[in-house]
Amino acid sequence: MDRNIKKKINRSKIHRAVLFIISCILWISVLSEVMKTKMMDGFSDVTRKINGFYSETENSLDFIFLGSSRMYSAVNPAVLWKNYGMAAYDFCCNEQSYSITYYYLKEALKKQKPKAVIVDISFGVGLTETREPMRHLNLDYLFPSLNRLEAICSNNENKERWDYIFSIRKWHSDWYNLKEDNFKYLFWRGNNPYKGFSYVAPEGDIHITQYHYPYDMRENMEQYYIEPLPENLEWIDRMAELANKNGVDLILIAVPDGSPPESQGYVNGIFKHAAENHGIFCKNYSLEMTGMHHLTADLAEEFTEKLGADLAGMYEIDDKREDPAFRQWEETVQVYRAEMNAIELKKQMQLSDYENIVKRGDYCLFAVQQPWICENGSLEHIKNILEELGMDYPASSGKNWIGSNLAQAEDMQEIEGKMGDEYYYVCSNGITIGKQAYPYVGGVQFLVYDKVLKRVIDSFYLEGNNLEIRR
Repeated sequence: MDRNIKKKINRSKIHRAVLFIISCILWISVLSEVMKTKMMDGFSDVTRKINGFYSETENSLDFIFLGSSRMYSAVNPAVLWKNYGMAAYDFCCNEQSYSITYYYLKEALKKQKPKAVIVDISFGVGLTETREPMRHLNLDYLFPSLNRLEAICSNNENKERWDYIFSIRKWHSDWYNLKEDNFKYLFWRGNNPYKGFSYVAPEGDIHITQYHYPYDMRENMEQYYIEPLPENLEWIDRMAELANKNGVDLILIAVPDGSPPESQGYVNGIFKHAAENHGIFCKNYSLEMTGMHHLTADLAEEFTEKLGADLAGMYEIDDKREDPAFRQWEETVQVYRAEMNAIELKKQMQLSDYENIVKRGDYCLFAVQQPWICENGSLEHIKNILEELGMDYPASSGKNWIGSNLAQAEDMQEIEGKMGDEYYYVCSNGITIGKQAYPYVGGVQFLVYDKVLKRVIDSFYLEGNNLEIRR
């Protein structure tokens, strides 16, 4: 056979082999994304936190906050925006060690050039690595890049690295656990209205451990000093060098976490090293206010106000509250306030108190009738209740809805679908409650849909002549 022909055949085989390998890699990458758990709701909404950061406009952020879940439950960007017009984002993930925080800093600086990056060191003072399940949360959701590959290699042994490079090795046994969200949020790239923040709902009086320090640590920091772990100082040094190289200030803080004195000693040790070797501004907020492992929403507001005042005193901030390009931060404030109102709403046990709160929010109210247990004699009583809540009666014919405050029928159809996704399923004669059955007074269940949060935030029925709310 002619030598040239052999060369062409060999080249063709090589081309086919390369295409086959590329096709396999692409399919494995897509399957990895499909199998990966999509975490869009709740405290650890990692998919939305991390992917939402990438959707922020380039060089639009004043401040970026890095660290563990202690940071993203302590710093509320809505408060910084409302009080100062600062654009900020909590680019954090659960149980993050400094060896991962460094790569988050590197990732953040590829797209943003903030006035400062603020790193919370309170969680990682005694860690040299993040435990395996949390490493997947921290690394699996970063966008594919050389930086992510480097983070994987630096934080895993050789045999473990392939589980992170092709995460289908980790998730391949979850075929039977696939949900609609696995496909709905495949390659999701959207705005995160919370800007990385997750709130912990305040629920009554919380006991916060108080430690009695042997002296005033603010006056005598050098007297309470524990030598930091060398591995941690190495990553602090690398963060400082990276920030300096990019012309961005690095600030180290410790959020109020209620930790014992020995942890404060490690914090002070890292602060001393960072200040002496890199001139980094450091501040331990545990010395200024009490705290806990994750701050509740009210304490997070108090802490964020303190932090915001410090940042406003250190940097000249362009107030962006009137800038049309930053309107999405107004949504951040609205969403947060709606979440807090929803918490308050669910605490109410009297209809009169409930009515006052409902009037403050952007809600749709519904009364759902279960006709097979409804007594005709109670309909007049129900009608009076609906009118007291500002609801029309009946809402529409041919359905179990007997009251709502909706103006447009199209809104009714849209919200039916929303409620069907979350708590209830819609059938031909209205909504059937799917979670649990209540002894409805007059066969009526009340639902409250929040148009800002786009979900049902409460359901209740009324009991007794004094119309007490029951859930």
